[in-house]
Amino acid sequence: GMTFSNRTRISKTENDYIVTGPEDPDTTNPDPYQWTLVAHPQARYQVNDVLANTSELSFGFDTGSASHDFVAGFAVVREEVSQQGYLERTTNSAGVTTTRGLSDCTVAIYNPDPNSCPNPTTVRDPNATLTKVTTKSFYLNDTITFNPQWQLNLGARVDDYSISRTTTAAGSTTFSRDDVMFNWNAGVVWKPRENGTVYLSYATSSNPSGQELDAGAAYGGLGAANAPLSPERNTAFELGTKWQFGDFTATAAVFQTEKSNARETSGGRSTPLVITDTGEYRIRGVELGMAGKMTEKLSVSGGLTWMDSEVLSSSNPNNIGADFANIAHEQFNLLARYEYNDKWSFGGQATWRGPVQGGLFAATTGNNLPSFWRFDLMAEYEITDAASVNFRVDNVLDETYYDAVYRSSAPFSYIAPGRSASVSVSMKF
Repeated sequence: GMTFSNRTRISKTENDYIVTGPEDPDTTNPDPYQWTLVAHPQARYQVNDVLANTSELSFGFDTGSASHDFVAGFAVVREEVSQQGYLERTTNSAGVTTTRGLSDCTVAIYNPDPNSCPNPTTVRDPNATLTKVTTKSFYLNDTITFNPQWQLNLGARVDDYSISRTTTAAGSTTFSRDDVMFNWNAGVVWKPRENGTVYLSYATSSNPSGQELDAGAAYGGLGAANAPLSPERNTAFELGTKWQFGDFTATAAVFQTEKSNARETSGGRSTPLVITDTGEYRIRGVELGMAGKMTEKLSVSGGLTWMDSEVLSSSNPNNIGADFANIAHEQFNLLARYEYNDKWSFGGQATWRGPVQGGLFAATTGNNLPSFWRFDLMAEYEITDAASVNFRVDNVLDETYYDAVYRSSAPFSYIAPGRSASVSVSMKF
């Protein structure tokens, strides 16, 4: 009546790039065709090594009329990240070689000349930033079934999160932090009918300082500004229902998430970076979903999410009451698939995302991304029971829209891919 399982994972990934980030547009000239921006190089060589092991024990027993299904687990994860940048190497007429940081250049926005920017010889920076993280976790979950109508879920988890970050340049510095985080969850499930379920759940979670391992302190990595800060604390509440009507499923839920000890950032670049854990915000929302067959040949799936957010506490009084920044408060998607015959299937997807308000923490900068619609088409041909070929055209109307806005007060935005087509083959063995 007991099952033991063990999973071990060893991985190594490399990320090596020099790319251009467009920044600081100059639009003071009355002629828009004379506007310029700074082509600012971003470069990195990064290696991530991960060793992870999870051991899990499943068992059950009865107490009176209630049955218990337990899952107990212990996990250890060791991750090491090495980061280096790139430098320019130049040799003068006297044969003296020097290195320096990668150079910016200014280009026209509407008629850029890529040859106007330098194309230097680049070398990897010998100095590196080394991040090491060890996480030891223990968790225990119990699913208690009282009868076919009622079920209770209880769970608890303890994480020991230890991180250190060292720079090897002159004047090397090391920052470290060790946090023990306890979180728990509870949920009750009620089945009023054979085809229907209603559930209520509550859960907590934590975000320790330095969790964005490949970033600096301003973006969630570990540094002098945030090493003293305790983990952020999250609480999540959800009330939902799920109903099955033949091959069709409908879901609905209301939810609320609150974050306390939220980190707020100010300064940087020309002023000292300051990070405090004085923020608190709340998000409430409604989510509707559906999936299944409308007819024997037509199947659909999709969902609608509406959220309302509010900053409850902040070191900046102007933030209080504002929306939380950098999230879409409304989203919708619908996917349809039609099985034309035993071989051919056709389908499409419609996606809508509402506006996104930019900002460091609260949506107060006025830098907003507009809403957008995107439409995708697909076709699939089944060659055999074990092989198929899929044809896709994404963003069929070649809509120009933006994935994200850089969160500072002087941002740039990330443009999403335009129309693209792909063919893929899938095989089962």
